[in-house]
Amino acid sequence: MNITHSRRHWLRRLLGVGLYLGSGVLFFWGYSHFRDGQAHDKSLPVPDSMTAGRQLPPGAYRQGAVALASSSSANGEARIAYGEALLDAGFNPEQQVDVFRSGVSKDPASVRGWALLALSSAKRNPKFASAALAQALLLAPADYWNIGLRVRAATFLWNFLDRDSQEIVLSQTRMLWDIKGLRPSLLTLLALPGGAAIVTQAFQKRHDDLISLNRWVAGTTRQESTMR
Repeated sequence: MNITHSRRHWLRRLLGVGLYLGSGVLFFWGYSHFRDGQAHDKSLPVPDSMTAGRQLPPGAYRQGAVALASSSSANGEARIAYGEALLDAGFNPEQQVDVFRSGVSKDPASVRGWALLALSSAKRNPKFASAALAQALLLAPADYWNIGLRVRAATFLWNFLDRDSQEIVLSQTRMLWDIKGLRPSLLTLLALPGGAAIVTQAFQKRHDDLISLNRWVAGTTRQESTMR
């Protein structure tokens, strides 16, 4: 009886310890998600505008980055958004490489994370950057929201990309024109070194579209200059 009683006593104690530890884990898990939710809410509309390609004043990105900095380090999506906000605020891309590395290590399926890692590391380590961009292209070749970002990264890495990756980039460059909502990304692309060459190559068999594209760019540029 004493042995049985002793066993029951220790089982109750072990059960109590288990419940205590379990509640602690749930608390920290819940608090982490609560903190991430607060950080995301405070950073709005920066994450949404970055995904949609809508330009905001640099100060908005700095404020968004401050808010996102308080997110959990285990939240890969938040880390990636934090790094992108710093990029758009004008900070040195090379200084964000570790941020994006950390982000994709926590969220390896993030197309945007891999593309941003490629963009930020292109100057210092183009071979690594081209591998990161190839991963972004492999995960979702026709991902609507990240087409402009991936093509932009490709302008810095073109000579380091394999032929398959180049063909995907050329196909996505054509999508920037074919999908009217993405056309503003062409202006950003054409402003980059190598951007015009990629556009010309992408439309070498669509001469009429290239003419229409050039007219649209010229007209849009004139309109924007008169509005300033």
